[in-house]
Amino acid sequence: MIKKDDLTEYFFRGIKSKTNLKIGVEHEKFILNKNTLKPLSYEEQNGIKEILEKLTTIGWRPLYDDNKKTIIALKRGNEAITLEPGGQIELSGAPLDNIHETCEETTNHLKELKKIGNELNFILLGMGVEPNLSLDDIPWMPKQRYGIMKKYMTKVGTLGHHMMKRTCTNQVNIDYSSEVDMIEKLRLMFNLESIATAMFANSPFDQGKISKYKSLRSHFWHHTDPDRTGLLPFVFEKGFSFEKYTDYALSVPMYFINRNHKTETNEGNILIFADTDMLSNSIWTQKQDNYGQETFTPISDNGSLVINAVEYLAGGGELIALRTRGTSMRPFIVVEELQKKAETAYRETEKSLQNDLTVTENKLRDLQRGASIATQDGAPILSKEQADTLQDFKDQIINIRKQLRDVQRDLRVDIEKLGLMLKLYNIWVAPILVAISAVLVFIMRRRKRINHLASMRTK
Repeated sequence: MIKKDDLTEYFFRGIKSKTNLKIGVEHEKFILNKNTLKPLSYEEQNGIKEILEKLTTIGWRPLYDDNKKTIIALKRGNEAITLEPGGQIELSGAPLDNIHETCEETTNHLKELKKIGNELNFILLGMGVEPNLSLDDIPWMPKQRYGIMKKYMTKVGTLGHHMMKRTCTNQVNIDYSSEVDMIEKLRLMFNLESIATAMFANSPFDQGKISKYKSLRSHFWHHTDPDRTGLLPFVFEKGFSFEKYTDYALSVPMYFINRNHKTETNEGNILIFADTDMLSNSIWTQKQDNYGQETFTPISDNGSLVINAVEYLAGGGELIALRTRGTSMRPFIVVEELQKKAETAYRETEKSLQNDLTVTENKLRDLQRGASIATQDGAPILSKEQADTLQDFKDQIINIRKQLRDVQRDLRVDIEKLGLMLKLYNIWVAPILVAISAVLVFIMRRRKRINHLASMRTK
């Protein structure tokens, strides 16, 4: 089973030597009929399929979507050509040393397409948004994943289909030499994003008319999918890390998943639980000794949770609202104070561990900076002592993160124990005290009455 730590480790494995950092560029462009300036469909004569087939004659290897019937991508060395939803063709460039090499790569790619364009009567258009055509004028490409995305886009935004079929862009991929280096680069790119949008705005036209936007493409993206677009504020928070980004990635709903080289999705609902502790019996019930007999008392509403979950996964939800009615929380000032004290104690431990983590990560970064010059294949030369120290630092980081998770769990457990104590008091102690008080009052009144009757008989 893949765990979150495995996903976080994936980002650590992506760390490269400072002497072996690469850059990769992705280049998209529209493909239009030279005479009509209309986009090409997949199956038509001199259409997208024929263009891809022509590229296979000059060294590109085809990749298929369904039983070798539909070409959806091409591969050549470390380069790839992919097919976008509206027939746009994208070059996914190889990892290269600098932007001069990416420029040469893109130029060669465009020369290849222009040569084929002279044969098949099409031209290339490099703009952020197709300037003349409406959404319905552009055909969908027969690619499984785009059928899934097409349906999903209607649920999360208003302009997702416009983004898919009417836009093009250039994208860049940048290597990092450490976790700190990744954070610095990601923050810098977020800060420069609005400036880059303004500098390269080239999509003011909407269906043959001037729109009110300098970058209509940017407008489309702002209304595509709020789960995946826009600024990520947590990136600028103290303590941002690979793990924090993994948490974010896991929180975003999935479009689809690849199984056995096939793109799949299921129509239905998903439930995600952050902690499997809920499967433990101790979370569901409280074991009690009632006059020598064991009894189990429900301590949470997990029964309703299961019923609601089953109904939700089945596609219904009519009764969920009814089951959840009537539940309310009345906070106790004393309880809140106790909880605050507990949180303060644990937060101090957490802060100390976080400081240890920062110090260790800085040591790791300094060691990586001090590594010897890279070998021919790009791997850094480390002495045995440096390699052992590097591994120790990585182990320390993993151990500190585990301690942080343990501290957070202990806090949760202590708060839950406090809740159980309160429930015990309310369910057992308070009623017993009331019963004892009632018995004492009854005895006192009876004794008083007996004394009163005795005095009356004496008279």
